[in-house]
Amino acid sequence: MKSGPAKGLRRIGKNRFVDCQGTVYQYNVPYEENEEEDPEEDEILEVEAEPDSEIAAKPTASKTKPKGKAKAVPKTKSKPRQDDLETARMIKPPSHISSNNIYSNVYRLAMSRDGLSLDKAKDRARGAANDFRLLGKVRQDWIGSFRKPRSPR
Repeated sequence: MKSGPAKGLRRIGKNRFVDCQGTVYQYNVPYEENEEEDPEEDEILEVEAEPDSEIAAKPTASKTKPKGKAKAVPKTKSKPRQDDLETARMIKPPSHISSNNIYSNVYRLAMSRDGLSLDKAKDRARGAANDFRLLGKVRQDWIGSFRKPRSPR
């Protein structure tokens, strides 16, 4: 078919179509001008396809009535998947460190030591600065180590 809901599909019956992977679809699409209706197709459609054939119809759900009401299963809270934040070793920076120090240190190390691209280094630095603002901790593998504060002269 060149248009309509069965576009790109091959007609195998009066209202059955198959795609390139062998999936069978059923649409009520009239025949196009250049297609001819084959009277034998109507007879073929009434007979179920053999299970061995590649165009056999997929089995439908059984039409038996349920024996009773389905019992409600109590909802359980699923464990949140462990994030990198939980598994990474977090350290608390010294009191003289601010979030812009965190950003610059993580950015510098991501570019030089880890060899990340510019965008990924910026994303990592933003994430570390946000972790510091929210949690007061930073991932040690991202930040390295901190220098001691300069003593006042």
